Parts: sequence; structure tokens; C-alpha cells
Amino acid sequence: MTSPGSYRSVLRVYNGCSDPIRNFYCNFESLLNNYEYEVSVAYVFLKLEQAYNRCLYGGVRKLHKVNAEIASNILQKQHLTREGFLLLFENVFSQSINSDVVKKIKFAEKVRDKIIHGKSVQDADKRKCLTDVLQYSREIEREVESIGGFNPFGDMRGVTGRAKPLEKSTSRWVMKGLGFTTD
Repeated sequence: MTSPGSYRSVLRVYNGCSDPIRNFYCNFESLLNNYEYEVSVAYVFLKLEQAYNRCLYGGVRKLHKVNAEIASNILQKQHLTREGFLLLFENVFSQSINSDVVKKIKFAEKVRDKIIHGKSVQDADKRKCLTDVLQYSREIEREVESIGGFNPFGDMRGVTGRAKPLEKSTSRWVMKGLGFTTD
């Protein structure tokens, strides 16, 4: 996609997202309208990292029946890098995220890194970064719904249905086996 020409183009992409994504990024429009693009970039990456954790949490709860308390505690302690997320995703869901989907976020990550490290970035690149994150979120939403049967941007209540979770000690072993840090 070419760079959006204005903040209105970015808003069109945001408004074209599903309700769960718009609700998840609920402060996006206000931040975009009232602050520099850098604030919106920081916000979307904060929320994207939360979505990554929700993907993994929902996956271990729904697919592996891990105890909720154990899953939550281990994910809170997990140092999650970009590559680490992709590896854990593959372990949890038994398949990797489509490589075309992963490619969608690479430019945005580079822009984010420049901004966070105080480098100058053109507004056009910042706008493209924002739309790339939103489009990537749509792809992640589709992937996880297809593979895992839940929406990481939506309401996570009832993600496991009536399934009985594993015992806590077994849940720790499952998390360790999936590659999570359990110490």
C-alpha cells in the first residue's frame, strides 16, 4: 500500500476495521486528532503487544486447557520479543503466522523503532506505519479466529467454553513445554 495522504486516510483505514479492533484501539481516533503521529504510533504498538499476549493467553486456554491463573501468571512474567512471539505462536497454535501477514508489520516496526529511539521520520512514513498496524491487526484477527476459534481483539470471556482446565501443576508443565519461561 502507498502511504496515506493525510490523517483522514488513516482514519478511513481505522473505520474500515471490525468493531472488535476499533473497540480495542478505542483511543486511536482521539490521539490521531489531538496529538503528533508519534503518540499514535506508540499507542498502536502498546495495544498490539497487548493483543499478542491475548493471542497466546487465548491459545493456551482454549487449545491446551491451561489453568487461567497459571496462564495469566506465566504470561505476565514472559519477556516477549517480536521473534519470541512468532515462535510461541507457532508452538501454541501448531502453525506459524502466514509469512505474508508477518511481512505486513515489518515496515511499521522499523518506523516505530526510529521514533522510540528519537530519530526523525517523515509524516508519510508515520501514517503508513499506523495503517500497516491496523491492517496487520485485521490479518491477525482473521488468522487467530481461523486457527484458534477466538478473536484476540474481542471479548475474551468464555474463550474456553465449558472445558475443564488442567490442574495447576500440569498447566505449568504444558506452558514450559510450549516454550514459556516458567521460573
